[in-house]
Parts: sequence; structure tokens; C-alpha cells
Amino acid sequence: DNTCHTNTDDATSFRATLTSDGSAIITTYADANCELAQSSTDFTKRSEMCLPQRHCADGSIHGCAKRFSVGGLKRSAPSGLMTAIAIYERSCEEIPLQVLAFPDSTCEATAMGIDGCNDWSDNWFYYSSNCIVDSTDFTASKFRDAPYLLVEKYAEGTNCGAQLYAIAYRSDSDCHPSGFDKTHFRVSLNENNSVTIATFPSGLCRDSDAETTYVTVGSSYINTGACFNGTIRLSANLTAFSGQAPSLDAYKTREQIMFPDWLWDPTPRRIFESD
Repeated sequence: DNTCHTNTDDATSFRATLTSDGSAIITTYADANCELAQSSTDFTKRSEMCLPQRHCADGSIHGCAKRFSVGGLKRSAPSGLMTAIAIYERSCEEIPLQVLAFPDSTCEATAMGIDGCNDWSDNWFYYSSNCIVDSTDFTASKFRDAPYLLVEKYAEGTNCGAQLYAIAYRSDSDCHPSGFDKTHFRVSLNENNSVTIATFPSGLCRDSDAETTYVTVGSSYINTGACFNGTIRLSANLTAFSGQAPSLDAYKTREQIMFPDWLWDPTPRRIFESD
């Protein structure tokens, strides 16, 4: 709010300012009254969108060193405008890996259309940025006939009334890298038309990894407008799904992986005791 605030140590202070072009300035002070400037840092609109930078402070390959979010402005983007970022693995001409869209009060209607194809260099990805009015239509135009799942995230306690962002995933039952962090993902259609989203900590995409997570959403929440868990709406191109997720019975327990059935043939499992 461009005013001086004292930190919790009662000895230092800071001032944060949002500019008209969507960037931010954070100034820290060595005193409690914002008189002895210590440092001043400018954050561009791109860093606030958390696009990976070429020289990330943490040295990560995917994702960015820091994430910035702006809140408390008590206003929405004009005319429902949103900034959309499509992430590609090799070329902006191919089907994207992901599409992220979020309300953006600085998005210019005159900036409609593709803002070129940009190389993330060290991050191995390409991206294009657009100013859009509808994340559903934009996602469909990007994925064309390819399968995808669009997840619209809403603020807690609003019952899908205040949208925070929307993110779409390529959904061909294959494992793909995420352009926004170090994880990999796999989205698959199950036999009962539910959808399973698996998130893996690495490119090995092993179901047995302890950090692997699964979220399965029933068909009653897909393309119906229903609010899932009070914060999510989902839409998908189900007819384009080219594969199916393995049934839940196919996911082996750690015991089955370490001690497969063939290990016990021809005798059943036994307990060994020793003195």
C-alpha cells in the first residue's frame, strides 16, 4: 500500500508498492520508521507470474526461485480478462503440456493473441503468453483434438464463486514434466469415466515412490459444472482420451513389490524364526 510498516522485530521496516504496469517494488529499512533505506528490489510482472528465470537462485531446472502473489486489491480484472501461459516441451506448434490462466488486472485487451514463442533456455521448455477472456475456450483451442483436463481453482469458502486460477493438463495417460515445478504428472481416464491425476516427484514416474500422490475425481464432477470439494470445477475433452489408467488393483503395495508372488512358489508364504 506504499506506506511504512514496522517488522515484528520492532527495529526494521519495509514499504511495498504496486506500479501501474503490474510490477512491484519492495524496499527494506534498517530502522523502524522507513528512514534508513537498506535495500530496494524491483519485481517484474513476469516474476510475479512465476515464470522460470534463466538464473534461478536455487539452481532448479524447473520452476522458479521465488513465487510472488498479489492479493487484497478488492477488485477483479476488467471485463474478466485473464493472462494465459501455454507451456510446450519442444515447440509452440505442438500440443502444450500445460496451460495456466489467472485473472490479471493489468492484462490489456489490445494484447489479445499470441505474444510470440519464448525459449526458457536452461529450463528446456517453450512458452507463449496471451490475454484472454475465457480459459475454457482458450484451452480447447490450444489442445485442439488432443485429450486434456482443465482444473479451475477457486478460493476457499466461496463454493466455486471466486476463481483464483485455472490450469489444464495434457491427458494422454503418459508421464509429462510440469513447467511450473520439479514434478511430473500423468492424467488418465478410468473405466468408469472418472479421471485420475498422478503427481510424481521425478521423471521416473514410479507408482511405488513414497511421494507419489493420486487424486481421482468422479465423472459426476467433469463437464457438469459441479463444484468438487467446494474449490474446484473440472472440464475435459473425454472423447480424445487415448488411453486408460490402470485399475486401482494394479497399483502394488510395497510388500508386493519387495516380495512378489513368484518368490514363494511352489510353497506358500512362511514365517521364519531363529534363536
